Amino acid sequence: MKKILAVGVAALYALGVANSSFATEDTPVVAQYNVEAAYSVTIPSQITFSKANTSVDVEVGITDVLIAENEAIKVSMSSANGNLINGTSYIPYSFTLNSTEVTIAANTDYHILSAPSQNPEGITKNITFTAGSLDHVTISGLHADTLTFRVAL
Repeated sequence: MKKILAVGVAALYALGVANSSFATEDTPVVAQYNVEAAYSVTIPSQITFSKANTSVDVEVGITDVLIAENEAIKVSMSSANGNLINGTSYIPYSFTLNSTEVTIAANTDYHILSAPSQNPEGITKNITFTAGSLDHVTISGLHADTLTFRVAL
């Protein structure tokens, strides 16, 4: 049985070699390399305010951009609460981007920056977050909000 199988495989191999050896037509072959999209996005890991430091500067950036032509990477940000909260106690806060101060509202997407395909070195923006008045603070302790940064291609 092994001999029959070996002879069969050898015959198939010979037919394959013979077929390609006697080809009389031009056979076009496509050479290709698929380059995957790549980029790096830098966002702050934490924004911490204090009595002595009610404004915090952070940097958001897109670098090492390698994406398809006519596409862009977009970074947006949204807030879960719109305020730094602790129960019913809260502190409003805002951010300044491109010289425009924006009061943060819950569940609102804010466009932060975009990097187009023809910008391989990327782009970086500075954002200043500012804690507002303490008029609505009724209890001590940590007041927090969750900011979500979204990256879309």
